[in-house]
Amino acid sequence: MFFYFTGCEIFSLFDSLNQRLKPGNCIVPTKELSKDDLAGTWHAGSLERNDTLIIRKDGKYKQKVHIEYLKVDYESDWQQWWIEYSEGGIPYLHLDGMRLCAAEPEIVSCDQPGGQDPWFDICKNESMLMNNEGILIVLGEPKQFIQSQNGMQKPDGLVLALPVGFEDSWVYTQQGP
Repeated sequence: MFFYFTGCEIFSLFDSLNQRLKPGNCIVPTKELSKDDLAGTWHAGSLERNDTLIIRKDGKYKQKVHIEYLKVDYESDWQQWWIEYSEGGIPYLHLDGMRLCAAEPEIVSCDQPGGQDPWFDICKNESMLMNNEGILIVLGEPKQFIQSQNGMQKPDGLVLALPVGFEDSWVYTQQGP
């Protein structure tokens, strides 16, 4: 199941994220993450160009990429994922074999995992390589976009941000279990 935002909601979401995503000014989630916190279906993009991650509690994930204008429909096998923390306590989600082409289709091929060129980690204010993997920064979600479960607000909404740099945002939001 996918949820799509109206133009105003997308602008507001990215504006809110861009205000927070300034070098060295990333807000970490309020608690240490468990596999339960990340398990579920995560989505980034639009109808024409999107990426879906299905993350399981057992340390496996599956990726589905759709890029309409390039006629790309990719689905991975189940692959490994794990979390590492930076010195500043920022969690980084490592996805072995992840394709990064949905975020940067003109630069990165869907035929290979990761990306050969450096990506810019705005939280550490430095370049990083993602060879044969994708690395997503796990951030607390802006309060106005925290999802509810059974009518109750979750105490700590999360978003997964691909470190694409200052101007661009490629952010995954959780769509369901």
